[in-house]
Amino acid sequence: MSFEARERLPDTTNRLKLLVGAAAVVVAGLIGLGLLDRGSTQHVSADSPAPGASSSPGTSSSPVPSDRPGPSWPWGEVDPGRYSVWWWSEAPAGPPVAQIDLVVPAGWWTSVADWTGPWTKSIVRYAGEPLDDPPYDSPTLTVHQRAVTQVKTDVCDPQGSLVPVGPTVDDLVVALQDMVGLRVHLSRATLGIYPAWQVGLTLETGCPGPDERRVWEERRAGEDTAPGFDILEGGYAAVYLVDVNGQRLVITTHYRGASAEEIAELGAIVASMDIQPTSSGSRVTRRGSVIGAVPLSFAVPASWEGPKDGLYVSRSIIGPQGAEAMVMWAGYPDGGYADPCPYLRDPEIGPSAADLAAAVAAWPRGELVAGPSAVTVGGRAAQHVVLAVREDVGCGPGLFYAWEPRDGGAFWSEILPGDTIRVWIVEVAGTRLFIAGETHRDDRLTEADQAELEQEIQQIVDSIEFLIGPGPSTQAAD
Repeated sequence: MSFEARERLPDTTNRLKLLVGAAAVVVAGLIGLGLLDRGSTQHVSADSPAPGASSSPGTSSSPVPSDRPGPSWPWGEVDPGRYSVWWWSEAPAGPPVAQIDLVVPAGWWTSVADWTGPWTKSIVRYAGEPLDDPPYDSPTLTVHQRAVTQVKTDVCDPQGSLVPVGPTVDDLVVALQDMVGLRVHLSRATLGIYPAWQVGLTLETGCPGPDERRVWEERRAGEDTAPGFDILEGGYAAVYLVDVNGQRLVITTHYRGASAEEIAELGAIVASMDIQPTSSGSRVTRRGSVIGAVPLSFAVPASWEGPKDGLYVSRSIIGPQGAEAMVMWAGYPDGGYADPCPYLRDPEIGPSAADLAAAVAAWPRGELVAGPSAVTVGGRAAQHVVLAVREDVGCGPGLFYAWEPRDGGAFWSEILPGDTIRVWIVEVAGTRLFIAGETHRDDRLTEADQAELEQEIQQIVDSIEFLIGPGPSTQAAD
C-alpha cells in the first residue's frame, strides 16, 4: 500500500482557517474514567468516576493540574460506551482547554485510570491476556497533551537531527511533508464541528532504521528526554491536526497488521468525537446548526449570543435587551425554523442561487447597496446582495423570513427603516441556503460600533464550514 502527497500545503496559504481565540462556553457533565476490579481483569467504566475526578469543571473538586504522569494501572479493558476526556493542551497550570467526547466499542484497553488530568491518554485494541504493555503495533488512538516542539528531518536516520516546529496546524503539516523518508497523504476531516487535516503516514520503501522510527518529540525546556510519536516499519499512522480556537489539538492513530474490523473500529472512534471548548476567557467559539439536511459550523465572537430560536446569533451593544446585529440562516423554499415572507414565495423565482439573489436585489421596499455579486461561502460558490431598508416591511422579524420572536437577552424582534441587510445565498447538496446579516441603525451607535458589527458579521460568514461528505477515516485510499 502506498500513499502520496497528493495535496501540498503552500507556506503562504492557511489551508485550515478558523477564527482564533479560545472559547467562552461552559461545559458541564464531564464523565471521569475509572478502573473497576472485576475478577482478574481491570475494566474502565463510563458509569464510575475516576479517583479524584469531578463531574463539572471549575469547581473546588476539579482535579488539580500537574505535569506528573497519568495515574497508571495495569492495562484494563474499557467497558463499551461514551466517554468524556479533558484536553489540557500545553497549559497544565490553567483550566482544561476542551472536553472531547468519544464512543469506545468493546475490546479496547487503557492504562490511564484518570482521563481528567493533563496527561496523554491512549486506548488500544487488544484481545489477548492482560499485559503490562500491549504490543505497539496494536491499533491505538492517542490524545496528545503536550505540544509537538521538534520534528525529525530524516525519519530514516535514528541519529538524525531534530528541528523546532511552530505551534500552528499548518506548521506541523508542512514539517511532516518535508520529512525525508515519509510518504504523506493529506485529506480533509471533521472532528465534531471542527475542520481538521488527516495526515496519513507510511515509511518510504527502503528506508533503513529500527522497527520504530521517531517522527516528533514533545520536549519541554530543561528535559533531557521527552515523549514523542513513532511510526512502525510496515505500519500506518493517521495524524489528526485540529485548530481548536487557536490551539493545535493532535490526535494520532496507528497500527500494523490490523484486521479490517479493527481498522473500522478505529475510524468509528475518531468519527464519534465531539470537541467542546471550555470556558477560559476566550474570544471566539465554534458552534453548529443544521439548515434542512445540511449541517454547518461557524465561529462566533464571545460577545455574541445564540443560536436563538434555532436560527440566529446576535449581539447587543446598547443595554441588556434587544440586539443591534444578528446573523440568521434558513433554507429555501423550506425555511425550517422560519418561513419565507410572501415576497419570497413568488412562484416566478427560478431554481438557482442566482435567481433567488436577483429576486432579493429587486425587493421594491429597499435600496440596493451592492450586488448581486459572486462570492464564496464555506468554499462554495455563492451570491451576495446588500440592501438598505426604506419602509416598514410588515413581515419579519427577519425581513425576508418570519418567525415568532422570543424576548430575552440580545433578541431580534423586528426590521426597521434604516436597517441594513447583507444576504448570502449558497447551494449545498441540492438545498439553497439563505444566510443574512442584519444591523439596526441607531443614533446611539457610533461609527466605530457600526463598523465593528459589520466586521464581525463578515467574520462569522467567512468562518462557515459545511459539514457534509464522508466522515474521517483512518486509512487513505490506494
